[in-house]
Amino acid sequence: MKKLFALIEKESAKFAQLPFFKFLGNKSIDVIQRLSFAPCFALFVMGYGDLNKFVCLEQPTVNPIPDVVNNQIREEENHGIWVLKNLEDLNFNLFLNITDSLKINFSDQTGIFRQIIYELYRRTFQVNPIYKLVAIESIESISNIFLSITAPITQKLKFLTNREYTYFRNPHLLAENDHNVHSHQRKEFIASMHLAEDICKQAGELVIEEEFRSGAGAGRKLRSESISGGFRPATFLLTTKFSIWWECKNAAYSCATRTEFRINSDS
Repeated sequence: MKKLFALIEKESAKFAQLPFFKFLGNKSIDVIQRLSFAPCFALFVMGYGDLNKFVCLEQPTVNPIPDVVNNQIREEENHGIWVLKNLEDLNFNLFLNITDSLKINFSDQTGIFRQIIYELYRRTFQVNPIYKLVAIESIESISNIFLSITAPITQKLKFLTNREYTYFRNPHLLAENDHNVHSHQRKEFIASMHLAEDICKQAGELVIEEEFRSGAGAGRKLRSESISGGFRPATFLLTTKFSIWWECKNAAYSCATRTEFRINSDS
């Protein structure tokens, strides 16, 4: 397992250099534009929740690997609720009805996010439990990179709007790091497992490398569509900025009652 952990760390270092993360961290770009990917990303979060529930969860089990996987899945159960609440707090409900939402979820624009979930199903359905574990570990590593970037962005919005944005902010990042699977004892237990060479090779090539490759493709799509405005109607920035301004004004935040309210700087 140590070889697989090393591979995840190597792939994570490359993944963190994606232009999408540079885009998210670019303080010269409007905060709302940087977060405009949220509805499409939610499609992955909800699909991943179903993957855990219907494919990765194994009950009952006496095998230590499925037991680790099951514990991880239980610790992820609230994430779908968090991301839905964040979409509401980002005011996407102001202009997205159920028909528009379905069109987005099953459009060509969001096809890559559906494809990632379908590929994860293919790689984890009725396979050696070690493949499920490395798939989850890879997703966890990707998630930590992503949340380390979104947390300071949404922290600024929390100050302005007094809304929590739990999924994209520090509470989620802290929850990820506090997972039982990340405890030193559990990490040592997993790392000490000896795997057959063919299992280790397949887990590395068919799960870890493919998963990071798919994630990189999604990252490129998120960046290009966020920049072009493809993920939202033209009214989104106006309605969202106005609603945030109005909330801040009513909350008597001095930063929002200046002559011109701007949220394009989160420093």
